Amino acid sequence: MRNRARKLSADPDKKAMWEALRGILRTPVITSYALREHPEQPLPLSGLSALAHYSMLDDALCPVLAITKKALTGIDLSRDRIAPAGDTPGCVAQELGYHIPFEGGTAVDPLTVALSIDAEDKADPRVSMAIDEMLEKHVW
Repeated sequence: MRNRARKLSADPDKKAMWEALRGILRTPVITSYALREHPEQPLPLSGLSALAHYSMLDDALCPVLAITKKALTGIDLSRDRIAPAGDTPGCVAQELGYHIPFEGGTAVDPLTVALSIDAEDKADPRVSMAIDEMLEKHVW
């Protein structure tokens, strides 16, 4: 470690490296916006919606979409677009710190999905099994 920079050496076994790094990696989600309706521009799926896309898990009540800071400037986030607290939103837009293109761009990459799901949802055995299934099928 030098200052705040870290140097990591990669293990040739992806699964072993993931297990070693999983505890120190943070979520890529910067903030989430509950929107009344879908934005006009197409956005990739994120969170539980992306997990449902990659596995047999049922989708959440409202779709979760990924958005980068650059794309966020093109979306109107005025008060009338944000869903009030207590109302069911039309979609949730998660602002991600990065976007890695993966298989056509309909959903974020599987490792980002695994990191972006919060601990409360991961405590559900169906969600944790779906994450393991997704990683086995698309990453390892």
